[in-house]
Amino acid sequence: MEQVKEETSYMLESNQKGPKQDRIAEGQALSEARKHFKKETQLQLDVEKELEMQISMKQEILRQAQRSCKSAELDKQLFKQDFEDKINSLQLKVEELTRQWNQLELELKQEKER
Repeated sequence: MEQVKEETSYMLESNQKGPKQDRIAEGQALSEARKHFKKETQLQLDVEKELEMQISMKQEILRQAQRSCKSAELDKQLFKQDFEDKINSLQLKVEELTRQWNQLELELKQEKER
């Protein structure tokens, strides 16, 4: 782009000097340089937009990954709590069945002694 600016500057200066045909040729060259500059500028803008879009997509992917991680952590905690609740419930049942078993053994022993 710097080269295009220099060429444009040179052409403008030389446009004011020399014969008419030289000025016409320089005007055409200047016009071509402007077109080239516009194309380069547009290309740069397109690349910048593409980069911004890619950055935005990567940031969204990171946000989704964080949400997924938090959701997985919550699911793990809920599963753990549910599992602990079931273990506690089963332990209580085992204790109750052990008491019943001991009671039945005691009753059986008492029946045998009679």
